[in-house]
Amino acid sequence: MSPNTLTIPIYVSDGGQIVPNLLFHRSWDKLHSRCIEYPFAASQVGSAESLLDVGTAKSDVIWMQWLDQLPLKTTVTDYDPTDYPYKRAVFQQADVRHLPFEDASFEVILAVSVIEHIGLSDSQVLSSDKPPEDTLGDVEAVRELMRVLKPDGRLVMTFPYGLIDGLILGGSARGYTAHSLKRFESVARPLALDYYEYQRMGVHELYEEVKSNPSVFSHFKQQVLNRVFRSKKRVKQSPSLVPSTSIIGAVTWRKIPIEQAKATHKSHVDGVICGVWGKLK
Repeated sequence: MSPNTLTIPIYVSDGGQIVPNLLFHRSWDKLHSRCIEYPFAASQVGSAESLLDVGTAKSDVIWMQWLDQLPLKTTVTDYDPTDYPYKRAVFQQADVRHLPFEDASFEVILAVSVIEHIGLSDSQVLSSDKPPEDTLGDVEAVRELMRVLKPDGRLVMTFPYGLIDGLILGGSARGYTAHSLKRFESVARPLALDYYEYQRMGVHELYEEVKSNPSVFSHFKQQVLNRVFRSKKRVKQSPSLVPSTSIIGAVTWRKIPIEQAKATHKSHVDGVICGVWGKLK
């Protein structure tokens, strides 16, 4: 292997939850949701022989590289064109609501942070030729994805979820709640719905995790934390924080019960559904 090459897993699972992968961090955010969304989607591919990735043109380049090296029949699609030089994967430009594929074409379909934009006036499309607006664009997109999904296939979707049922991020995305999530049940069957939330860790919680995992931090870092703790500089505790002995940091993404969702998406997406759907029986 070249000394200029680093090989790491795209996803790591710890105790039933996906560990955030900082390869997908975006510098304008404190810990971007793609750090959990891409690894979750990758973890669902399994032994599939055919895969469709939706909304790929605006994806992280590492995600596109990963898709392009998969040892299976991989198709990627987006309303916008792409200049990424795919070698194995095949790119098809299309509106996700009208895909140029036969029925039951794919075993796995991945839609990472895509569905929440479909049909909005500001749908984050870069092309000057904007797609038609439709208040039910997200449902129509899922309906079309179900059409091209094989009978026992899996549709993997990630999107914002929390306390806000309506437009977020300046009107460029939908926020979903338990109520609006049900709109997909008319066209797809939920198989698994994991909820991950961005959480800030207070000094007390961080100190306790350091004590339980002294090997993770150097002696210097422990001394710094001890001084901060003794100085009584308190940070508001996160009541919904789920303790973990292997995911340590001042901020992180954790899987918590969906009923405890508190995300409001005020400055960024701070709660996401990472889910799997199948065809209606």
